[in-house]
Amino acid sequence: MHILIFLGVAFGLLLCDLYGKNYVEKMMKEGDEYPLGETKLLLRRVHNKGMCLNCFEKFPKLVKYSSVIATILVFGIFLRTLFTKKQYTRKLGFSFLTAGALGNTIDRCTKGYVVDYIGRKNKQKKIENITYNLSDFFIFIGVFLIWLTAIFAPKKR
Repeated sequence: MHILIFLGVAFGLLLCDLYGKNYVEKMMKEGDEYPLGETKLLLRRVHNKGMCLNCFEKFPKLVKYSSVIATILVFGIFLRTLFTKKQYTRKLGFSFLTAGALGNTIDRCTKGYVVDYIGRKNKQKKIENITYNLSDFFIFIGVFLIWLTAIFAPKKR
């Protein structure tokens, strides 16, 4: 039963990100930017043709295929982890990581770029120009949870 729960979490997170990207693509022009309420957060539409911070943007095939390979590996480990006993935090971490990897890989394979849409006001323009999407946050959360389980899990003897 818990297998379906963690698969459902991953699928639900993926749908949230795909919905956000679809909304931004339909409702905003590239480069548009709007404040999100009274926060420092900004909703903007940015196309990232590379990896993190447009790294390797001049090598779109490398970016696409390395993303596909990494996503397949993450998904395989996620499936293997689902069939282990307990380790719920690790399973949750892989749910987040898988959803994030799939979200960005789907964009790279269907559009040739990743839609980023969450920015933050900052006095330093370089930092303010960094834009994320939910998949990026899911990847961070997933890696963090997996890291926690690696550090605090009881060691097998």
